[in-house]
Order: sequence, then structure tokens, then C-alpha cells
Amino acid sequence: MTLIRYVAATCLLSCHLAQACSPAPVEQQYALVNGQLVYQWVTPGRAGAIEATLINNVEGVDVSRFHLASPHTPAQTDNTGPWRDGGPLQRPSYYTDGNNVFYKGTQLKNPAGTPTVHAASFIQPFAGMTFAADQESLYYDGERTDNNTTAAPVDIASLKVVDEYLLMDVRNLYHRGKIVGSAKGFRIIASKPYGSGASCRQGQHVIARNSKTVFLDGVAINADAATFRIKRWEPGIVLNYVDKHGSHTYSYK
Repeated sequence: MTLIRYVAATCLLSCHLAQACSPAPVEQQYALVNGQLVYQWVTPGRAGAIEATLINNVEGVDVSRFHLASPHTPAQTDNTGPWRDGGPLQRPSYYTDGNNVFYKGTQLKNPAGTPTVHAASFIQPFAGMTFAADQESLYYDGERTDNNTTAAPVDIASLKVVDEYLLMDVRNLYHRGKIVGSAKGFRIIASKPYGSGASCRQGQHVIARNSKTVFLDGVAINADAATFRIKRWEPGIVLNYVDKHGSHTYSYK
């Protein structure tokens, strides 16, 4: 029975990794169909043909001004002008026509009682990362996540990627679009790459700290930053550590 379970688990793991390493068979894309801007699934068909499945029609958009809500960087040279039908497949990105912002084919709207989306100042700083900001709000995965406060607004010029979900600028740390602490005293304590050779995920698991708090992959844990020390760390499984209060175990959920 043990052998059977082991073989099954090995097969499941190898199959999962094989799928993860394969090119995505399905992508999402904006397209013009009979003059209507649509958002659709596209899959490779036979003999190089593309098969498309409608997700939704994109209403209330000026297609002539439709473009990525991103800063101009060399990596985005092909996408800085107005969107064009038949262009490259788009990653999940924010688009704007100067009046409204769209994410995955749907107009972005903030919850009642919060500032409205401000298209003129809206920006997605990094291609492939769904963190975004406008003059009053922060966003992640197409949802408003926090205030972009006037006292300590996100500083796009100094904003940089720490790990897959954690960003920092000269003032703040941001985890999945939320301000989680001050950038004062920030440093990385330890990091380990995702996967173990077979995984296609890129990036690092990161244990870091600022002047007061220890962060595990961007999440604050109950530890004294000044005396924190790692005993054993298996990313995604467990972290054993010590500080001035004794020994502790953090189990991932």
C-alpha cells in the first residue's frame, strides 16, 4: 500500500510539473469582432489556426485611445501606443482609454464609499505584475486594496520588486497591493528559489525584516526582528526560528 501511494504521489507531482512547464494552451486577449471590442479566450487550433471563445463584450471604451496603463520601458516598446487588433497576446494587464480603466475585459470600479477609479493617474508599474495605483488608491488583481495616502503615496520612481508579491519604495512595503509596513531598516534575511529544478516558477521565497517586523513571503509573523534567527526553513511547509522569546514554529497554510 505504501508503494502504491508513493507511485501515485510521484505521478501526480511529475504531471503537475510537466503541465506547469508547458506553454499555456489558453490565453486571454482583446480583439475587434465586427467592430466590437471583445475579451476572449484564445487557443491554438489545427494547422496554426486560432480558436476564440467570447468571455464578454467590452462596452463604453474608446478603442482609438485604448492602451496599457503602464509606464514606457524598453520591455514594453511594442505595447506603449494605442492597442491594435492582432497584436501580441496580453498578460493580465490594466488598460485605459483615458476615461475608464479595464481589467480582464471588465471596467474597473471601486467599492461604494471609496474614491472612484482615476483613469488619468492610473498606472501599472510592472508588466506581468497586477499591482497598480492611481492618485487615491492601490490595486491588486483588479481590485482596490488600499489607500494611496497623500501622507505617504507610492513612489513609482523608487518602486522595486522584492519577491513575487512584495514590493517596496523609499517609504513603504506593499504585499499583494496592501501597505504592510515601513521600508525603514528593510533588508532580506534569507531567500530560496521557487521549486527544485523541475518547477517553472521564477523568483524567490524571501524572509525579510524592517526595523520592527519580520516578513515571510511578505506576511508579517510574530517574531522579534532584532533577535530573529532561522533554525530550519522549508518554504511552503514550515519555518522554525528563535528570538528573545524562545523557539517558535510557523506552519504554512
